[in-house]
Amino acid sequence: MHGLGTAVRIEAAQRNALLIFIVFILFNLLFWFFTIEGATYKFGGDAESWYKPTQGLLKFGGFVDPENPSTLLTYRPPLYPLFAALMLSLSNGAMWSVVLGHLALLFATGWIARTITKRLLPGYGNLMLALVIFNPNAFSTAHLFQSDTLYAFATTALIWSLFAFSASPKWPLALVSGALLGLSLLARPTLEYFLYVWPLVLLVLGMLARGMREWTKLLPMAIAATAVAFVVIMPWMLHNQRAGEGFVLSSNYLKSAFLWDNIAHLDNYAANQGLVAASQATVDRRAHLAAEFGPGFDRLSDREKHGFFLQKGSEQFLTYPLAVYVRAFGLAWAQFFGAPGVGNIMNLLGLYEYSALANMAQRQYTNYYDPVLDALKKANSVFVFLTIGGFLFVLVVRALAAFGLLTIMRRRLWAVLLIVGAGLIYFTIVHLFVANSRYRLPIEPLLFLLTLYGLDGWRRWRTRS
Repeated sequence: MHGLGTAVRIEAAQRNALLIFIVFILFNLLFWFFTIEGATYKFGGDAESWYKPTQGLLKFGGFVDPENPSTLLTYRPPLYPLFAALMLSLSNGAMWSVVLGHLALLFATGWIARTITKRLLPGYGNLMLALVIFNPNAFSTAHLFQSDTLYAFATTALIWSLFAFSASPKWPLALVSGALLGLSLLARPTLEYFLYVWPLVLLVLGMLARGMREWTKLLPMAIAATAVAFVVIMPWMLHNQRAGEGFVLSSNYLKSAFLWDNIAHLDNYAANQGLVAASQATVDRRAHLAAEFGPGFDRLSDREKHGFFLQKGSEQFLTYPLAVYVRAFGLAWAQFFGAPGVGNIMNLLGLYEYSALANMAQRQYTNYYDPVLDALKKANSVFVFLTIGGFLFVLVVRALAAFGLLTIMRRRLWAVLLIVGAGLIYFTIVHLFVANSRYRLPIEPLLFLLTLYGLDGWRRWRTRS
């Protein structure tokens, strides 16, 4: 009878998963029908910088400037342009194929998260699937030409490998984790700093599973996994070297752009000006620095120019009062974890003129919620409904996540705590002050895992009470 009951539960779970899949298809078809024409590219985050190498691949079969094929492109890593070029080649350049590919990746991301949850929290797998694929931050991003959906898929697969390795530290899982780390770096280099501590990550997870005395057997696995990651990213590093950037994963251009973007946010808070004005001020400052350098600046290579800006930006970054850093970090973290990510929905539906982001670009606010309230004052009912619904969703899942953290610690699930905690802390810090909600996509499964632990802990507490 026990076996029969288990079989019935498995069949019901499979039927529910199929139902979620069907609703996912119908929901996105309906959403696509109401999306305004051209929105996929127009509102994609940094769409032009991803489209340029994609066009280079389609025209010349390499990561080159489509207008000047002798120029190698290094600003964007290769995985998303490869994916986008494949999708566009299937549809003769139509953006619907890219969106379709994104939706397939999003559902696959949810399925991987479901697999993780089924092992850790039996009975909650389908709820995890629904949370990932219907999360407004995720499904709206999937309708845009940008790399975040692919990157979320790669990082979720990497997270799966860590949970699998922590449960059963074996050579195949270690090597798979290294390969997936390499692939995630080729999607976005955000995890670059993890590359150098990967042996320690696997060693600690392995010792939590097997015991401290097993470190001599685990260390070769951890080192080999890191070597696999380097092998995966090696072709891109060689490409960057050929382009004159050196044997590196990230170019000086990318590092400099990221640093000066953060300086613009600091200027925004320090001078009480809008972000648009602060960003223009950083452009003017770099022009002034180039003029100060002298006539020899134009004779420098691109790598040397951006290296110069990187050096000067690092000096500028350390000059602000402590209160400015505290304020910038506080608002960035509030936006990172508190923004529901419904802005892309509004953009795709043609409601972008009301957005809080547009308000923040023009004015200085002391918190994240005032621009939202200002946007609501002039918005229509659809905008109001989406905004309120999005914030309610975030409040519920974050409240349960806080309870989930306590549940994990109370149950002494140290490997789960290490993976979830390290992932959330790293992604919170690495983006510094540029904390767009879409940057949260790679760790949404971890946040939802906390939510489900909270829900499970709350249910058990209610049962005991």
